[in-house]
Amino acid sequence: MKKTFTTLFFASLCLAASAQGLKVTVDGQPVENGATVSSNTVEATEVDGKIFMWELKPETHITVTEQAKITVTVTNVAGKSFVTYKDSKQEEAAISFCGVNAVGGMPGMCTIVNPGNSETMDQTLDASTAGELQCYFMSGNFENPVPSDLNANALVKIEAEGASGKETFEFTLNMVYPGGGANAVETIASAADFHVEGGRVIAEGEVEVYDLAGARVSNDSLSGAYIVRVNGRTAKIVVK
Repeated sequence: MKKTFTTLFFASLCLAASAQGLKVTVDGQPVENGATVSSNTVEATEVDGKIFMWELKPETHITVTEQAKITVTVTNVAGKSFVTYKDSKQEEAAISFCGVNAVGGMPGMCTIVNPGNSETMDQTLDASTAGELQCYFMSGNFENPVPSDLNANALVKIEAEGASGKETFEFTLNMVYPGGGANAVETIASAADFHVEGGRVIAEGEVEVYDLAGARVSNDSLSGAYIVRVNGRTAKIVVK
């Protein structure tokens, strides 16, 4: 009898721990608790044909099955976050953390998390409503903003508390420069050889369009976020 009660009690704890149905995806792919996931999703801002700002910005979404208070702690892993720029300048890579907001919404107040440091932010998330975790690398070198190498690691801890109990989810987000090395600089720096018109990507040469899960889609009636590959060069676009 005692053994049966203990088993039932343990089972009830497991049920309560997963009550919020907390789920996380990075770039459209589901993440397992305790996993390490990598992303090379890039956003580059151009002014007068020159890249002014460069970001490595994973699409990280959080959902719960009941309304819950979400507490997110981001730790920049010491000794594993470095960036090297085109001028060979190497420095530790700081991570920008702006909390969790509605998908497509404006980020909240951002803070810079240096290697070895942590920041915590709270947010209420409604049931079945995806929240976007704003945790990314942004270049601070405005003369040579595109790096030749980058590896930034953030340990992300998410605690969800709702009517059914508490749940904790942890994973390591590895933000890595796509392709790595000098060849990748050309990939990003030349990624403006196309434009979007009428829901299509227009360019000279072969155009490949992929969704954020990595599946190729038709270059027609585009709406949303995509990865575009033109003549071997890639970039992320958002079509509205």
